[in-house]
Amino acid sequence: MMPEDSRRFIKMSIWVERFWLLALMAGLAFSAYQISNKGWEQERATLVLPAIAGIWWFFRRSFRKRMERSQSLND
Repeated sequence: MMPEDSRRFIKMSIWVERFWLLALMAGLAFSAYQISNKGWEQERATLVLPAIAGIWWFFRRSFRKRMERSQSLND
């Protein structure tokens, strides 16, 4: 059984993951809209923010998975 603090931290991590995933999707939608309207050459830089959001989502997700594995080994 996980301590209460660990469960709370994992729940918070899931919410943060969802935030970064939402930021990634919103950024990709905005970038696609801008690129379709103004062209690749002018708006390719708009893909930087979704890339950063994707990196953060992956980082948070892998961190949470490692923490869950660590907690299951300690139980």
